[in-house]
Amino acid sequence: MSDETPITRAVACAVSADPRFARQYPAEFAAAVSAGLEKAGYSIIATAELETLEETASDHRGMFPRCEVIKPSRDEDFYVGWSRNPDAPVIAGTRAEMLAADCPASRLRRADEAGTSYRAAADGCSWDDAGLVAEQRGFLPRANLAAYTRALMEDRAADAWDLLEPFDGESEVRRD
Repeated sequence: MSDETPITRAVACAVSADPRFARQYPAEFAAAVSAGLEKAGYSIIATAELETLEETASDHRGMFPRCEVIKPSRDEDFYVGWSRNPDAPVIAGTRAEMLAADCPASRLRRADEAGTSYRAAADGCSWDDAGLVAEQRGFLPRANLAAYTRALMEDRAADAWDLLEPFDGESEVRRD
């Protein structure tokens, strides 16, 4: 039996600058480095830096797609992983489903607060945004995001496209 703990592993990793621990144990790493440094008399790492470590570790594992996490409605436990390339949802589900898919909890928390996981909410689809471009087919009003995503996930593309508005200067949504 070893006396190694998450704190000693995290501090050893931080001292040696070995990123493998952060990739293998992202949640432990964030919590342990903070606790270990505080115990050793160092100042605590800023929360944003810990979130960056968690999200970087998730990205390195390759499980959760690189995307903006959008919460379509404040009142519903539903999140959409939206890719700006191809301007479409790549994953969606409840908080539990997103966490099971390796979505960092910090992204879900930011989506709960701002409507988007982007740190600068102005860059993403925040609560105040009217919507976003969908598949270069048309404009997707934010109010239709959940229904649009569900329709696509259920292979009902025509139903999803019916929820779009034509781009300015066009009379209908692009369907080809």
